[in-house]
Amino acid sequence: DITGAISTLNINSSMTKSAGSGISKMEFNLNNSGAVTVNSGELWLGDTNASGTSTGSFTVDAGAFLGLGGNLTFPAGSSFTGAGGLIYYAGGTSVIGSGYDLAGPLDLRAGTLEFSSHENISDNLSVKTGTLRFVQGATVTGNATLTSGTLELAAASSISGNVTHLLTNLVADGDLPVGGGYAQSGGSLSGAGTVTITGLFEWSGGHQGVTGAARGATIANGGMVLSGPSIRHFRDRVLTLNGPSSWTDGSLYLYDGSVLNVNSPLDIQSDKSMSDITGAISTLNINSSMTKSAGSGISKMEFNLNNSGAVTVNSGELWLG
Repeated sequence: DITGAISTLNINSSMTKSAGSGISKMEFNLNNSGAVTVNSGELWLGDTNASGTSTGSFTVDAGAFLGLGGNLTFPAGSSFTGAGGLIYYAGGTSVIGSGYDLAGPLDLRAGTLEFSSHENISDNLSVKTGTLRFVQGATVTGNATLTSGTLELAAASSISGNVTHLLTNLVADGDLPVGGGYAQSGGSLSGAGTVTITGLFEWSGGHQGVTGAARGATIANGGMVLSGPSIRHFRDRVLTLNGPSSWTDGSLYLYDGSVLNVNSPLDIQSDKSMSDITGAISTLNINSSMTKSAGSGISKMEFNLNNSGAVTVNSGELWLG
């Protein structure tokens, strides 16, 4: 699309990308009542300001991608099938009402894409920027890479693989089991749901809990590693360590009555602090062992303190309370 009002593409029959390994773009308003098929490469339909309603079908073969962008509506009766994937590449807000059965990756690169029904994402999911919203939650079979933007899971969901959490704001208002590990270096995790991590929780930066969000919980069944020099923020949330954990570097700021449950050994290997910043004092419940094994200086943990386990100081100083 070059200038003036956006042109319109009405598909009332079939349209197929049968050859070419690259990207074919068609920057129109989109109305598909027929059948779109992508056999190879990528076929991008729509644009930032495009609009339209499609009740037809979209079929994407293995290794191929369908690209969408704009203010597009795909009501009940439309369908997305095949072994290929979907790229949402332009601004605007599009809504997929039902019938999403693509088995390939889902990649959000701009704008807002909303799914009205609970959807099965049978491959990897990535959020590079923009907002990806699942009103009834999602089941993700692959890994999730959260680079920037927002991922909203408004109902119970699951991710079978690993989560790489960079700068995205992840809102989990339903329970979210994660089958692999969870590496958070930035962004935020919030919402009323409980995020249960089977593998290791690697927390090197970012926020657990945000101002104004409902209190949720993170359960690290595979333990946690606090590493890296960045300050982490722990606000009005419950974090439970059910596997062996270590704290090797970086401070943790505490807000609004958060709770840290140590149900498996925690090894403190640094002279950093967990500092009370504002709001109700947070609470540390030690139900296993907690050891300061390294560092010649002071480690502060400014919590309410409940210790039914064992605290050991092998080096330096450990200040509690």
